[in-house]
Amino acid sequence: MVVPAWFNDGQVSRVREVVTDVVDGVLHLADPVTLETIETWPAADVFPLHGRKGELRIGCTGQPDGARLIFTGAGDVQRVRDMLPALAHRHRMETG
Repeated sequence: MVVPAWFNDGQVSRVREVVTDVVDGVLHLADPVTLETIETWPAADVFPLHGRKGELRIGCTGQPDGARLIFTGAGDVQRVRDMLPALAHRHRMETG
């Protein structure tokens, strides 16, 4: 299930549009036009970040502090939550 997002690699201030998908436990971030993989994150290592209303921001353990994906829209946010069950688990771990 491909979901569009905005990606910041945490190294430079450039934010780029990507499409995301989870295959075999790996979150793939790809260029939306060429579908060339830009980066991969272990799906089990993602965690939620604070974000604005109506969006979901996630980071990944082992990535720079500023590295994040931003998903907007209720439908896309729900699809991402369904694709990445680790988000709910990590959120519960942090909030107790």
